[in-house]
Amino acid sequence: MFDSATITHLRSTIEEHFPDALRLLEQLVNIGSHSLDPEGVNRVGEMLWTEFEKLGFVEGVMQSTDPRCGKHLLLNKPGTGHTALLLVGHLDTVYTNEDLEEDAFRWRKDGDRIFGPGTVDDKGGNVMIWLLLKALLQADPEFFHSVHWQVHFNAAEELLGVDFAEASVRSLHPRTKAALVFEYGPNQGKEWKILTGRKGRAQFEVQVEGKAAHAGHPELGANAIRQLSELIPQIEDLTDLARGLTANVGIIHGGEASNSVPHFAEATAEVRATRQEVLEEAVEKILGLEGTGNIKAAETGFACKIRVNLLEKMDAWDPANPESQNLLSVWQVAGEKLGLEVDRYERGGLSDGNYLAAQGIPTLDGLGPDGANLHSSRNDPEAGHEPEYVRVDTFAEKTLLNAIAIRMLV
Repeated sequence: MFDSATITHLRSTIEEHFPDALRLLEQLVNIGSHSLDPEGVNRVGEMLWTEFEKLGFVEGVMQSTDPRCGKHLLLNKPGTGHTALLLVGHLDTVYTNEDLEEDAFRWRKDGDRIFGPGTVDDKGGNVMIWLLLKALLQADPEFFHSVHWQVHFNAAEELLGVDFAEASVRSLHPRTKAALVFEYGPNQGKEWKILTGRKGRAQFEVQVEGKAAHAGHPELGANAIRQLSELIPQIEDLTDLARGLTANVGIIHGGEASNSVPHFAEATAEVRATRQEVLEEAVEKILGLEGTGNIKAAETGFACKIRVNLLEKMDAWDPANPESQNLLSVWQVAGEKLGLEVDRYERGGLSDGNYLAAQGIPTLDGLGPDGANLHSSRNDPEAGHEPEYVRVDTFAEKTLLNAIAIRMLV
């Protein structure tokens, strides 16, 4: 059990190594690592591997199945006990080198906030994993060496491919007790949130084949853009916030010239839902749009043809699932020892946690530091734009919370 002396020892150890953690974070943030920049992603992975090797980890790398991306980093440290844990982060960010240059977006400390690409999504989380394990090794070496640690970093998390999660699951120790994802988690005063669920997502390509004609004789053609324009509200009207369902059409293409009736148009759309059954229902409705359209050539009766392709689907991670709730209860007890009120929350964005939870692995997410403005590089306060930042004050306390909870979990 954790008494006050043990907690004090852990806290002082975390604080001792915190300056090193910030130096590591600065080095990682200063490496551009867009998902489609394999050189930068691999440099981040190599830097992390150097630090984790010092903790006794064994390296394993796997090239992403997407040839445009870098290498996943799968690290393991065998333990003397019977329990294994999986800790998850990711190496990539959403920012291209052009974004970083155009917005002059780089490491910048301002009071208790540090701005920079990946400071909170997810290089901050990666560094917190290192700080957590470094502190446990020093403050509680017997426990550290008893656990079979698995630390896996996704090279292309922002692209939401599943090959990383599939590889993680294939390589898991058979006694893996939990998957712990170190994406950012919001902390307000003494009220802290841990993710126990994320929406699932299905992405579609909707294509319309019409009939071309001269714009001066539209009666000879069937306008594919007009047909697509009638489909868009049918998709977006599926949104039902009360049921946790959202639908969005984000990309449209069509036509070649203003003096031609367009023969082809297409759109990319997605739906997201908190519950799997709601997601499946929405998928069926969108797939049901396929067939013959109502826009026809007035003279010949030629009707537009609609095709709907399901591009990808990631299952919903229901926030009320009992496996995550059981894990959350451990973090809540740990929070009580620190005077913190820990509660669950859910997000509309996806992570590797969706896939891991769908495989029946007890999963928590949002175990990283707090921050804001994820995926934003623009700094224009007058226009209301502020770039991504991490809150420095959340690092040590969140690391301590995770350390206590993991010690209680095992």
